[in-house]
Amino acid sequence: MTSDRPPDAEELLEFDRYRQQGLEILGASASDTPKYLVQAIDEFVTDWQDPRRGFRSLLKPRVDPTETARALAVVWGDQIVWHFEWQWICHVRPDEERYAVAAPNRALVIYAPHFINDCFEDPQKDCTAMLAFNMQEEGQFTGVQPNGYVDVMSGVFRVVPRR
Repeated sequence: MTSDRPPDAEELLEFDRYRQQGLEILGASASDTPKYLVQAIDEFVTDWQDPRRGFRSLLKPRVDPTETARALAVVWGDQIVWHFEWQWICHVRPDEERYAVAAPNRALVIYAPHFINDCFEDPQKDCTAMLAFNMQEEGQFTGVQPNGYVDVMSGVFRVVPRR
């Protein structure tokens, strides 16, 4: 069984902290357009991944990107909330809870913190935040049943890889 709940007051305070940190990392402002901010996140992640791919990555010291991933994910999730009128939720499953942004009918979700962290953990993973945003804007996610909690990012791939 799966359900969700809104973030509690303590979690919202953490979101505020991460939101400010994310905007600082990007050198951006909360007044920037959603497209601009999502593009900046997509580029930041890809630029971070580039030197960590291939043989050169063995020469680089390992850095824990968890805080950066959370900060960027909150900014990304906020853009989806504001632009598409989605909501931040904590998706509750029997074995875990995950933060996500969800469509009002819960047909679709994006586990923003999990996705960005996966991109940092695996430099080969294609950061498709902007692609997903554009696809969403074009109405390409249809036919999903309410309360399906379908992970949008599990189905977003480039036909031609970025690099």
